[in-house]
Amino acid sequence: MLVEENLEIGVEANDGWDPRITAIKCGELVRSYLIKTERFLLVYDTLLGPKSGAFLRERALEQAEGSALLVVNSHADWDHYFGNMMFPEPILGTHAMVDRVTTGVGEKELKQKREEFPECYGPVQLVPPSVAVRDKVTLHGGDLTIKIIRCQGHRPDHLALYIPELKTLFPGDNVEDPIPLVDEDSHDRSNTLHELIESLEEFLLLEPDWVLANHAAPEAGTGRIENNLHYLRTLRDKASESKTLDHLREEFPVDPGWDDFYQKAHTNQIKMARQQTRRQARKWADD
Repeated sequence: MLVEENLEIGVEANDGWDPRITAIKCGELVRSYLIKTERFLLVYDTLLGPKSGAFLRERALEQAEGSALLVVNSHADWDHYFGNMMFPEPILGTHAMVDRVTTGVGEKELKQKREEFPECYGPVQLVPPSVAVRDKVTLHGGDLTIKIIRCQGHRPDHLALYIPELKTLFPGDNVEDPIPLVDEDSHDRSNTLHELIESLEEFLLLEPDWVLANHAAPEAGTGRIENNLHYLRTLRDKASESKTLDHLREEFPVDPGWDDFYQKAHTNQIKMARQQTRRQARKWADD
């Protein structure tokens, strides 16, 4: 089935994770996850808009088998929540996400997407979370416990999920392939590189058996977290040691094996990391 931007949507083949979890893959762009518990079915992110959101909701209702649906938004980037309009059920997100959706960020992203693909995103209605949560929330599903974890660095409103009974982590956009994306867009982005490093370090402490990310294939073990963390630490350390921005670019060049999107992201993050590490060094000197 084709949805927004002519992306193919479907259920991703289960490669060994718990069968109560279903991955819905939207092209090569993004994934959403359905988590079936005894008491409810949780939808983690609602995809791109009314078409992909409708497909997701239909799969969720089928698998819920009469149980209630509950939605958790990871964060207010368009590809994770424009499908909210298809879900009348309670939608959980951070207070910061509600602010991002309702105070300009959402309208800006929707305008951009409508300019790119007017037929796809013309029908989109922005729907913020209906239940605003703080740093940590636990959902008790009977057989499964779903821990909602606030984790910053990619975006200030980001929520990850962890199921201790299954040792399964849903890191959202904090973990990607080939490199993670550090927040460059938020108003307060003075220390986002350090925040994302801390988030990934906390993920490793959980020792998950499965890591089910939104922008990377589901993976057994923590290899991708470790690779992302190595990239971020290298970025931080080289930025701290570099004498000039050009020197930093030479010391930590773009990997030609990455696609254009991630090559551009790395180039932007080189500049951002130098700014943040220099700002932090000045703060320590003043203290």
